[in-house]
Amino acid sequence: MSITAYSLPGFRLFLTSLIFLVFSFNTHANLPGIDALQPSIGAVTSFRGTIRHEQDLPNSKGRSPSVHLRSVLPMNRSFFGTEEDGYLFLSLSNGIGLGLGEVTDLKIKEYQQAPFDSERESLEYEPSVSALTLSLEKGTLAMAFRHLNPLSTARVELALGTLIVHSGKFVFSVLPDKSCQITNYQGTATFYYADSAEREFVASGMSLIITPESANSFSIKSIAKMDDLPEHWEKMVLASDLSRKRVLFRQSSEGNQPQPVWIIPSSNANKPATRPFHYNIK
Repeated sequence: MSITAYSLPGFRLFLTSLIFLVFSFNTHANLPGIDALQPSIGAVTSFRGTIRHEQDLPNSKGRSPSVHLRSVLPMNRSFFGTEEDGYLFLSLSNGIGLGLGEVTDLKIKEYQQAPFDSERESLEYEPSVSALTLSLEKGTLAMAFRHLNPLSTARVELALGTLIVHSGKFVFSVLPDKSCQITNYQGTATFYYADSAEREFVASGMSLIITPESANSFSIKSIAKMDDLPEHWEKMVLASDLSRKRVLFRQSSEGNQPQPVWIIPSSNANKPATRPFHYNIK
């Protein structure tokens, strides 16, 4: 039986898709999967003001580790909150940088990561597989990262729906009336309305405003101009991107949680010593 001319394009598309799937399977076949996930960590790279922190851990008895500069903390099932004029920047072990603005409440409902080989350590590409679910209850959150593993997930729950972030640099804002603003400075993401399959694609250079009223009809209220956004939002994104580059997480030889290696900017090596010593040799 011969194949007619008009069926060839569809056949070629099917064949191309099949080859891509086989290639993708072989590429990730040797990587640890979802079944290897375990609770992982993050590091505090900068903060100001009083930081509220709670950790839901077995046998914690309500006690949570204090937050200080360069704290390395369990992130799975944790809470962070900032007060007026405060902020907090975190570097997660999968290469994501987070920034909390003032008067912000953030729950990290899930953060798990699979062990990875030391050869895969990188600041640009995630070395393993991870699952991250954030819940922004109020305030402003910045997120920055380059490339997650295709098998990884990064979700941000807002008052009116859930955002699946694929890559890039974002700012999310939740107002007291539950209105949400999703700003994409770089990258791609998809917003799913609560309890629905309806969604919005958030392209680079877009800032979507969704209110409770517009969400009822599964639509956005408006698109804000990037030039009209608060100036400090872009600074938060840049600071979050810098935060993730401050720490390189390396897998321990025991295969447990990764260990942070702090990266000092090369410019610091050129600074004069604060207490120089001088020797007189006679």
